Amino acid sequence: MPPAVTKELRVVYGAQTIGGTSDWELDRGLIIDRGYERTRVEFDAVYSGAATQNAFAVAAAAFETAMRVPRQRLQVLATDGVGADTILDLDPATGPNTGFNADARAAKRGSPEDTLRSRRYHCTIVVEEPADLAGQNGLRSSRIEVALGRGRVRLVTISGVYTALGANSARAQYNAQIAGYVAARLAELPGTYSTVPDQERATADDANKILEFSRSYRAIIQAESGAGTDDVQIIEPTLRITQRIEEPHVAQFEPDGTRARRLAEIDVSYSAGFDAALALDMQAKWEGDIRPRILSRMDDLFGTGELAVVEERAGPDPDEESIWSATLRVRAPRGNLIEIEEIETSRFDRGKKVVRTWGPLSTSGHVFSGVVVTRLDVITTILELESGARGSDLVEGRESETVIWLTREIAREQYRIGIEGESIELRRTRVADSYELVTQIEERPPTSEAETAESNETQPGLRPTPQDVF
Repeated sequence: MPPAVTKELRVVYGAQTIGGTSDWELDRGLIIDRGYERTRVEFDAVYSGAATQNAFAVAAAAFETAMRVPRQRLQVLATDGVGADTILDLDPATGPNTGFNADARAAKRGSPEDTLRSRRYHCTIVVEEPADLAGQNGLRSSRIEVALGRGRVRLVTISGVYTALGANSARAQYNAQIAGYVAARLAELPGTYSTVPDQERATADDANKILEFSRSYRAIIQAESGAGTDDVQIIEPTLRITQRIEEPHVAQFEPDGTRARRLAEIDVSYSAGFDAALALDMQAKWEGDIRPRILSRMDDLFGTGELAVVEERAGPDPDEESIWSATLRVRAPRGNLIEIEEIETSRFDRGKKVVRTWGPLSTSGHVFSGVVVTRLDVITTILELESGARGSDLVEGRESETVIWLTREIAREQYRIGIEGESIELRRTRVADSYELVTQIEERPPTSEAETAESNETQPGLRPTPQDVF
């Protein structure tokens, strides 16, 4: 039955009304505690005057059930007999989003009204507020943590909470605002930063009203590609460059005093992620931006100047298409004279000839004096950087790049001294091996057995292309 006096103030939670003309009387005042993140409403609800015990039990059970339903709309209304005034309206529906994730409680604390046909409940309803204050744009709170890693490289972690706002859910508001917010925060720190993808999290509740996020950014020490320091198409690149030099055990010199300095071997290992949403042509990105930057970085580190790329492997990671991995092997001359090798072999034949007396199985025979021969073989190999031998017309597919020519000169000198006097046989072979700055040109098949033999004697691992033999 309705209360004897109609109260002008009433609270509506979902389908349950307390006060006004309701059977549930709003008693002992109304507390409204509003804060930045949450609003709390407290009041007492009293039910009395049931015709039967059964009617009371039904009413009490219905009230308790209504107050257990979460995420309902909460209104506080005043009626003065002329119209209704809205004191508070926290509506979780998309569009208003003026309050959400309501949590209501109805506690029977024990009072004189607790009888077989009446009861008093102390009710508390807590509702989360949207971050709708000026300048917040849905961002309720945030933290910026700066950590210094190895080499004092900054690692910045930005975390916080976004709420639903207006027509946007929490995730939609986060997606709309996070880029600008992060850019503003990173601009307050020195340096340029790139995303650490494995450290990016955005977790929303099941109603999509509250979203907690965390993102990490690492300071960029070197440019990520030729496109700029922070290439937005590249995610967390990893580049390792190592140099190896093997010096001769014994100093080698040309007659003019020039010392031989062997090739420097530089190995490169590269891996990076690409934003799958960009539908990027990764091969073109590698050729146009990343690869030139890597070669430039080699020169910055080691001052190599000329580079001969002798091996290259690049392509998508077999386990994940959005990951690109590559390896390069580069050899760089450290001077025009690279290597000198001289091999000298001598043989002396006394000229003694044995003639068997009774056939090939005989153990006896006669010894005759034949031609005494002294033989000396000298093989000298010189590997050097061909001065002035640069070109671009032989580089298929990369016509604008520089070609490096390494010349290997092999001189064979043979001296024979015998009965007919002294004879000298001299043969010199000069082979030019070319390596271009970007990739190795296609190897031509040899045109003669002589070219095949000479190309097999070149330095192991360089896989040269014979250009001229003369």
